[in-house]
Amino acid sequence: MNTQTFRTRPNLLETGSPLFCDFYHLTMAQTWFLDGKAEEHKVSEAFFRKCPFGGSYLMAAGLGEFLQWIDNWYFSDEDIADLRTYTNADGTPVFCDEFIDFVKGKTLKVNINALKEGEIVFPNEPVYSISGPNWQVEIVEAALLNIFNPQSLIATKASRMALAASADNIKRPLLEFGLRRDHELGGFTETRAAFIGGATATSNTKAARHYNIPAAGTMAHSFIMSYEKELDAFKAYIRHNPSNTTLLVDTYDTRQGIQNAIQASLDTKIPLMGIRIDSGDLAYWGKEARRMLDDAGFNKTKLVASNDLDEHLIENLLLVQKAPYDIMAPVPNWLQHMTPLPLVVFSKQNLI
Repeated sequence: MNTQTFRTRPNLLETGSPLFCDFYHLTMAQTWFLDGKAEEHKVSEAFFRKCPFGGSYLMAAGLGEFLQWIDNWYFSDEDIADLRTYTNADGTPVFCDEFIDFVKGKTLKVNINALKEGEIVFPNEPVYSISGPNWQVEIVEAALLNIFNPQSLIATKASRMALAASADNIKRPLLEFGLRRDHELGGFTETRAAFIGGATATSNTKAARHYNIPAAGTMAHSFIMSYEKELDAFKAYIRHNPSNTTLLVDTYDTRQGIQNAIQASLDTKIPLMGIRIDSGDLAYWGKEARRMLDDAGFNKTKLVASNDLDEHLIENLLLVQKAPYDIMAPVPNWLQHMTPLPLVVFSKQNLI
C-alpha cells in the first residue's frame, strides 16, 4: 500500500462536514426525502445503563467540541462532490440528484439540550436530547456519540484519579503525561477530557497551548543517559532551568539518584524544587526519598510519583502505604481498559 496516495486527514470540527456520520444516516435521509418524511419532527435522546470502571457516576465531556462541529455544519462543494462518487454494487449512484440538490446549501435546524461538560450523570438519565427535522437529527447522531463517548470515559477516569490523589484530604496536583500512549493523533481529545476530569497540567505541549492548559515536564531517562555521569546531567539541567528543577532520579540506582539530586542542588546553589520517581516500589522509594531529603535540609522539595498509576494505585499509595507524595503524574494509556459506553439512542417522532 502506498500511503502517500492518501489525502491529508481533515479537521472535522473546523470543516463541519455533515459526512462525519455513518453511511446509513445518509441512505436513510435520502429515503425519507423521497418518501416525504425528511422534515418530520423528531426528538432523539441518549442514555447509558451502567457506569464505567465499576464506579457510580459518569462525568460528561465532549459537548464543547460537538457544538464547534455544529456551528460549522454545512455541505461544502467537496462534500457534494463526494456524495456523487458513491455507487452501488451494480454501478448505479447511491444518491440521486434530487436528494443531493435537497441537502445542498441546507443549514442545521436542530435544538440541543445536553449536560454541561464536567457535570455528573447517572445511568438511565438522558445525557442529551436533540430535536428537529427527522433527517438532520439522525445525521448528527454519530458525531455526537463519537465525541461524547471517549471524552466522557477519559474525564471520568481522570476524575477518579483526581479524587484518589486527594483521598486523605490533602489536595494534590494531577499531571497528565499520556501523549506517547494516546490513541488519537496529537492526543488533543485525551488531554482535553483529562483536564475536564480534574488534571491540573499536561505534558502535551500543543494541546496545552490550544486549550490554555498549564504545560508541565522536565526530563526523561534519555536525558540522564546522554551524560557520562548522572550528577553531571542533574547539574546541567538545573543550571539551565533554575525555575523548573524537578529531577528524575531512578534512571540507574534510585538511592544514588536521590543523593545526586541533592548534591547537584548543593553544588549549583540552586534550590531543588522536586524529584520524580518513575519505577520500582513507589511507596518504599517515596518514604526513603522524603527521609533523605529532610535529613539534608530539603524539606520543601516536592515528591512526584509517575508511570502506570490509576485511581486504585494512587489511593493505595496514599491511604494504605502512606507514601508522602505531593504530586501524581500518571502516564496513562487512557483507552486501554475503556469499554465504550453502551449508549442507547431513543427516538420519538411526530410529537409536534
